[in-house]
Amino acid sequence: MRKTSYYEATLRRALQDDVVAAEYLKDALDDDNPTVFFATLKDVVDARLGMSRLARLSGLNREALYRAFSGTGNPEFGIIRRALAPLGLRLNIEPRARPRKRAVKRPRQSA
Repeated sequence: MRKTSYYEATLRRALQDDVVAAEYLKDALDDDNPTVFFATLKDVVDARLGMSRLARLSGLNREALYRAFSGTGNPEFGIIRRALAPLGLRLNIEPRARPRKRAVKRPRQSA
């Protein structure tokens, strides 16, 4: 078995788990390049449903889904939400972790 085949099979098995799939997508959202998220979402779709089944369950056109996840498409927010629902996933917004402020040391005042 080729190394890439082993990786793909392992990834497909791992993405069956809701928590793993969610973390995989969350990590992709942290990338500045939006095509990373769409490629990752396509991995999840391929592992869990396949594009044809996702199209049927979401009511979206299969060709539009392929285009949206191709990396050259520019899908609308509604397409992403409708694609996530049959996967058992949803988007979640949370505050970004901020670095803790360091306490400013004040010089002692003499009495």
